[in-house]
Amino acid sequence: MRHILRSHVGKRPNNEDAGRIVALDADHLLVVVADGMGGHAAGEVASTLAVETLVEAVVRAWPIADWAPLLKEAVLTANRKVYETSRAEKAVSGMGTTLDAVIVGIDRGIIAHVGDGRSYLMQSGRLTRLTEDHSYIGELLRQGAISEAEAEVHPRRHVILRAVGTEALVEVDLVAFEWSHGDRLLVCTDGFSNVVPAETIAALLSRTELDVVTVGERLLEEALVRGGEDNITLAVVEAPADAAVETPTAEGGDDR
Repeated sequence: MRHILRSHVGKRPNNEDAGRIVALDADHLLVVVADGMGGHAAGEVASTLAVETLVEAVVRAWPIADWAPLLKEAVLTANRKVYETSRAEKAVSGMGTTLDAVIVGIDRGIIAHVGDGRSYLMQSGRLTRLTEDHSYIGELLRQGAISEAEAEVHPRRHVILRAVGTEALVEVDLVAFEWSHGDRLLVCTDGFSNVVPAETIAALLSRTELDVVTVGERLLEEALVRGGEDNITLAVVEAPADAAVETPTAEGGDDR
């Protein structure tokens, strides 16, 4: 599986996003992206703690046939860790983070989702958004109370309704999908999805003449060109032709 992870501080003073791509074995990847929140360095602590706790939990239990309960329990473990740390350490009190974790194999994947990070699937020339935003604006949009145009300028557009670590328990969305050779998955924080429109995402992900590393780099460039006011983190994975996880030379990256 060809893949790329990029994280950029944008115009913020520090990067409160975190992300990892881990090869679980020759045929499976774990992709994790988080966007922390909290005063001072608390957001960075929350996102990093959540990502590392989740990765450790999944790797420790792997291999396992049923991915859904594994991912859900890993998110709940990360939630407990962030919540307990927040309560124990005054400097990071009240911190939390969005969290999107995906296990992908040769022909399928499953997403565990909390917050307003997003996952998109480009399949047969069509872009599908796989996750729903757990935000105030997202709820208004689902109710039909406001338009997309109104959402872009709404004064409460940054209010998150669900996050990892802010409460003792958190509800986790689980989204399963199927894919095949050449399909591409994008997992990103809102610093990317808030500035790059779906049509631009679709246009780049559908460019099969470009390898996945180049596509990821160009998606990051788009977000920066369009303002880059927030931290930006994105991961792109391409479904393989056969049973082999391949790590490209330019994989990963943290442009803090």
